[in-house]
Amino acid sequence: MKTIADLKRRLSVGTVVTLVKSNYPHPAMCKPRVITEATTRAIRFSPLEEGALGSWLEFPKRSELQEISNTHFIVLLHGTRLHYVIGEAQ
Repeated sequence: MKTIADLKRRLSVGTVVTLVKSNYPHPAMCKPRVITEATTRAIRFSPLEEGALGSWLEFPKRSELQEISNTHFIVLLHGTRLHYVIGEAQ
């Protein structure tokens, strides 16, 4: 994968994504989450706890992506570096 379009195609509903590194503490760290909804601008993750709403991750601009591959992507948002690993679709 080399483009945002490739990343959007890879991050479809049912795909498991795990946040493995961040320069700030994050409640979703190392917890596999399933993509439950995908739009042209963002993806929604499954909730961390029962009864909660899932969180959204807006697709970054190309300048905010530090790296993209078939297995991971790194986003720099407002000074926070987020390293996600992409698993297989369920």
